[in-house]
Amino acid sequence: MQIAVPRVSTTHKNGWRDVVYQSSTMSRKHTRLDFNTSPHWVLHSPFANLYATIDSKRKKAHVLTLQSSLLARFLNRLPFILQWLVNHLIYGKATLWPGWILPQKIVVKRFPPEGYKSDEIPAYQLRDYELQAYNDLHELQGRVIPRCYGSVQMQSETGIILEWIPGETLLDWFKRQPKQQGNEQHKLDRSQLSKEDLEWLNAIYSKAKVAVSEISKYFIHGDIHFENILIGPDTRVIIIDFENSIPETMASEEDDALERNNIDLDRMFAELLSN
Repeated sequence: MQIAVPRVSTTHKNGWRDVVYQSSTMSRKHTRLDFNTSPHWVLHSPFANLYATIDSKRKKAHVLTLQSSLLARFLNRLPFILQWLVNHLIYGKATLWPGWILPQKIVVKRFPPEGYKSDEIPAYQLRDYELQAYNDLHELQGRVIPRCYGSVQMQSETGIILEWIPGETLLDWFKRQPKQQGNEQHKLDRSQLSKEDLEWLNAIYSKAKVAVSEISKYFIHGDIHFENILIGPDTRVIIIDFENSIPETMASEEDDALERNNIDLDRMFAELLSN
């Protein structure tokens, strides 16, 4: 199975951490990410290869750790202007190959054709929806949403490359907590939670409200639930998964983005904590 990683136009502010990836301007030329036998991946670039191992798998995503060759590590240490000049002279464009600027650990979100919603919306269209959302939300990347590094195209499926953020989803946390007995909703048993747990959960709720309010300036998320709220270091709240999002400019007059996102968020936490 081969994965093609398109070159992407970039806007640099203060290094790769503030790179904005414009999916609409992706070139037809590709590097190649080969998947031979689990858990080994190879990211081919013009001058040097990157090797990757699969750290973990979920239904929608794989976490990969990249291991650069000696030549790739040397190229990565070159001043940015020299990397830019090489690309400009060879390809005639001010572009960078993803293999040169990806962090050591990444997430590849998959859109398999036989997977979720494949009977309703083509996988490539779901990918394009999410890429467009990340592009429009570029000011929020690295703060309340992950950074997006571009797309990948495999022989049988497509995907996007995202920032890896250490932590767990709210669903992961929820699964470890005591539940009410005989309740089909699987709600938390508040009597079994400590004061610290409740204070932590209220803090997460407050931070999620702030994150959602920023996203609501641009999009209706459309799928706010436990698995799409990631809790990072220092209880940082990250909102993920935008394939079902709707641009605020395309929403109906009755469908206010902030109100809709808050309704979904409030309902989720109300059901989580109600007895």
